[in-house]
Amino acid sequence: MDSNRIKRSEADVAVLAVGISQTPQGNTHTGVVYVDGKGQMRFLEQAFHKVTRSELVQESVSFCDGLFLFALLDIDPDRAEIVAGLCRLIASTRPSFTYALMYDPDAQFDVHTGRLSLPSGKGLNCSTFVLVLFKSAQFPLIDFSGWPEREEDVRAHKELIRLLRDNQPPSEQGHIAAVENEVGCIRARPEEVAGSCLCRLPARFENAQSAGQAILEKLGEIQRAG
Repeated sequence: MDSNRIKRSEADVAVLAVGISQTPQGNTHTGVVYVDGKGQMRFLEQAFHKVTRSELVQESVSFCDGLFLFALLDIDPDRAEIVAGLCRLIASTRPSFTYALMYDPDAQFDVHTGRLSLPSGKGLNCSTFVLVLFKSAQFPLIDFSGWPEREEDVRAHKELIRLLRDNQPPSEQGHIAAVENEVGCIRARPEEVAGSCLCRLPARFENAQSAGQAILEKLGEIQRAG
């Protein structure tokens, strides 16, 4: 793990990074930081159910009161540009993906159209959005072999289902009921997805977890410093 690749400023990002934040609600959130066609740094994210967006990085940083970090990848500049180009393509389609808990290993973004194919899944969350995007660009971040199910993730899943039920109209309750069946599936936490960027890729569980903890500690330092 190379913790020196955890950065606080977008000025440290050349073309591409994975962003990780702590939201005002206290949970972590991840997305892809990339340079758009105008040279502006943007944050592409699956924010919630049918909320997929690309906004200026500074807007995301302001939203989370500065609790935002950039995980830089050890990636060839040409490959970084390919991933950033896929981000621009996806953003141009103005997508609105449904939310789900489980990672679909067959999910894929078409590198020519930016459209999502989701043959075995019900949707994306912030973590799986990032994982599918990088895998589609032939740069997988995580190896799920041996990834454990964790009781803490079950609690997190149940809270996410509660938020979905409380914040979605009756027309979405059928989808939410289907997603509820995914509670307890293996979960790459947002900080572990960002942390994988600091590791040899694709990262296995132990390395991603350790790197994720380093990111949480860095976010804690920023919060304590005010």
